[in-house]
Amino acid sequence: MRKPRYRSASEVAKIAFCERKIVLDARFGDEGNAYNRARRQEGDRLHAELAGGAPASRCYIATAVFGAVSPETMLLRLFRDRVLARASAGRAAIGAYYRIGPTLARWFGRPPWNAMVRAALRITILPLARLWLRLAR
Repeated sequence: MRKPRYRSASEVAKIAFCERKIVLDARFGDEGNAYNRARRQEGDRLHAELAGGAPASRCYIATAVFGAVSPETMLLRLFRDRVLARASAGRAAIGAYYRIGPTLARWFGRPPWNAMVRAALRITILPLARLWLRLAR
């Protein structure tokens, strides 16, 4: 078996994007140049490697309409993990979503639904998630 390569904290910090950056990117936009995209991809790859696999997914609808590593999807995952998962009602909502999410994602991931769902999430759910995350600090 191959010995894992250990990385220093400073090495990880140079290529990884922190959760605060994801929230700020979702709020204020992201610099979308090729250099930043490459750094983000490398950070995502390293994060998955260090976490022992792919980043936690199961944000079916957000992944279908925004993409797996978009700031919006990451913000919703953060909201799920830091706010919803801490309360029994939130965990019940997460469980229900995991049952119906894949079916909804198949519908909402296709045009014209994807554009409408993306707009609806940006107007309603994302601002609420940002607010709850600020309050949960």
